[in-house]
Amino acid sequence: MPSDNKAIVLYVENEFNTFELVRIYLSDVCSVDNAVDSGDCLRMAAGKKYSLILMDINLGNGPTGLETAKMIRKIDEYRDIPIVAVTAFAMAGDEDEFLSEGCTHYLSKPFKKKELIQLVSAILGGDGK
Repeated sequence: MPSDNKAIVLYVENEFNTFELVRIYLSDVCSVDNAVDSGDCLRMAAGKKYSLILMDINLGNGPTGLETAKMIRKIDEYRDIPIVAVTAFAMAGDEDEFLSEGCTHYLSKPFKKKELIQLVSAILGGDGK
């Protein structure tokens, strides 16, 4: 059970092992919930206020993470919420596309534990141990 003062982050990721690794990496920084697809993400966001959304771009079947980010932006409480594109798409122009289409930050896979912790801590206002 997360402590009352710990931020709650939603990680939209359809690979359970990837989610579990991120959850462990961030355990000292925040509590992390998992949505496996766009519909799951939208349902969870409607029921709980998250401080940050980590959004995998390739979610398999259904809407992409980028399409999901655009849908999240239509929810009043999430218009200004930070959304980090977490993706293996790392070609020239990909980061700019994600940032211009609704994401506020970008993290390419594979990422290092320290890189993830520093980014999430900075966004949440922590110290990034």
